[in-house]
Amino acid sequence: MGPYNPMFWPVQHTVRRLTPMETLSLREYLSYLTHQLEMLKRTAGEINDATLKDLWTRTEQVLEKHVREVIALLNMRTVFPS
Repeated sequence: MGPYNPMFWPVQHTVRRLTPMETLSLREYLSYLTHQLEMLKRTAGEINDATLKDLWTRTEQVLEKHVREVIALLNMRTVFPS
């Protein structure tokens, strides 16, 4: 794969900032996604069927893409002065 892979390229967003509640929700969602991704990767070695293994691999790729998109959204969060 070359340097540009549309499946893993971060989503471009507008300048809009996230509210604290949106940030919290996205962090929870990111935690859920990364946990599911870890579980998929951990159990991938136990799969013997080629078709199921291919489906498993594609699911991992989609989850990785979603994780990257959520991280890109979290980078939009507002930084409040302390």
